[in-house]
Amino acid sequence: MINSRNKGKVGERECAAVWTDLGWPSRRGQQFSGEEGRDIVGPPLHVEVKRFKKQMRFFDWHEQAERDAADGDMPVVCFRRDHGLWFIAFHLCRVNEFCEKLKG
Repeated sequence: MINSRNKGKVGERECAAVWTDLGWPSRRGQQFSGEEGRDIVGPPLHVEVKRFKKQMRFFDWHEQAERDAADGDMPVVCFRRDHGLWFIAFHLCRVNEFCEKLKG
């Protein structure tokens, strides 16, 4: 059985690999640079990564991303259920900003 801390690290590595596959070379934030609050370094966003088994606490997760994001960073939450696919979520009113940031 995997503990929650290791589960988080594994999830961050998995999510970073997805971002890398999509064209934004990425890695865990704290693994290399010690940047507090930044789960993934690479995409031009503040990415909060969460894995869950039963209960999705999206609003709590998004509030955490908003608190931890630096000025000008767009907070997003990447999440997946255990053994599921990755999803990304953010405020719909920011969809244009999201697209612009990813265009570079």
